[in-house]
Amino acid sequence: MFLREENVTLVVHILMILVNMIYANGGLDAKSEELLNLHRKYRQDLVDCKVDGQPPAKYMSPLKWNHDLARQAQSLANKCILRHDKRHSNQFSWVGQNIALHPTIKSGVDAWFNEHKLYNYNTNNCPQCLHYTQMAWAKTTDIGCGVANCPRYGLSIVCNYGPGGNWNNEKPYEMKPRNLCPKVQNIPKNSLQTNSAHTQHGPKPLTQSEERVSTNVQNGRRECNQREQLRSRY
Repeated sequence: MFLREENVTLVVHILMILVNMIYANGGLDAKSEELLNLHRKYRQDLVDCKVDGQPPAKYMSPLKWNHDLARQAQSLANKCILRHDKRHSNQFSWVGQNIALHPTIKSGVDAWFNEHKLYNYNTNNCPQCLHYTQMAWAKTTDIGCGVANCPRYGLSIVCNYGPGGNWNNEKPYEMKPRNLCPKVQNIPKNSLQTNSAHTQHGPKPLTQSEERVSTNVQNGRRECNQREQLRSRY
C-alpha cells in the first residue's frame, strides 16, 4: 500500500513539528527538566538576594544540561545507594556529585539547598553543607542528573556537576554589596492603621463634623417630642 503524495507531505509536516517541540524543550524529559529548572531557580535566587542568611551572589554561570553527565548519574541512580562513584569526563577535570533518596525530586533538591541554613559564608567551613555549596558553585556550567524508583526509599536522585565545586579554601561564589539588592518597600504604619479601620466590621466611625450634625439632629428631635407632650396635656 502506497501513501498518496498529500499524505506523505502531512506526515513529514507532523514529524517536523514534533522535532521542533523536542528541540524547543531541550530534548529533556519531565524529570530532567524539573531538576534543571530547580537548580537554575535556586542559583538565581542567590543573585536576586532572596536567600535568607546568605550574601547575594555577584554572578552565576548559566547552567545547561549535559547528557554525558546525566548518563553517568543515571547509572548510579539505578543502584539506589547513598554512595558516590568515580566520575569520568573528557570535558571536566573534576565532576561534583549530589545524591539523595527522597519521595519526590523537589524534596530531594530542597534538602540539598536547605543546607544554606547551616552555612557561614565568612568562615566557609561547613562539611555538612557540601550539597548546597555545590549547587551554589558559580563556576559550574553543566549539570546532568538521573532518577530511579527505589522500592524502599522512593526516588534515587543523582546529579553530576561540571566543573565540580567544593574546592579547598574557595567560596562557592563572589558576593556583591547588599545595597545593590532591590529595595523592599516599607508600608507606613499610619496607612496600615487607616486601612485596618476600613476593614473592621460595622459602620465607619463618624468625623467631628458628622458628630456635630448628628448631635444637632438628636437635640431637635428631643425638643419636638417635648412640645408634643405639652400639647397633649391641654
